[in-house]
Amino acid sequence: MKRVINLTYAAIRRYGARRWSVCRGAIEINTNYVVSVSQCELQGVYRNSCDLPFILELSNGTKLLAYFHNYGTSTDDEMLGDLAEAANAAVDPDVYGKVSFYMLNQ
Repeated sequence: MKRVINLTYAAIRRYGARRWSVCRGAIEINTNYVVSVSQCELQGVYRNSCDLPFILELSNGTKLLAYFHNYGTSTDDEMLGDLAEAANAAVDPDVYGKVSFYMLNQ
């Protein structure tokens, strides 16, 4: 497993915050501090054909909404490795605008 990965996220919720901050950002994560990676429950709203939404939770309580292109559906997919990082980089840029629209209009 790769020790540090670079991901682009669509939204972030820091520990203690009540709401998600909707923004397209990039973060470098030490994989030792990732507590969980799970598919986003609202896939019908946030899913974009081949780009799948996932929630990553860090050990400090921060949560990130990140997308992966055609990745994460197989049990063999390593969510914190080189292929996941490449799948995240291949996400359609329009996804981030759609996330902003849905989250800001809730």
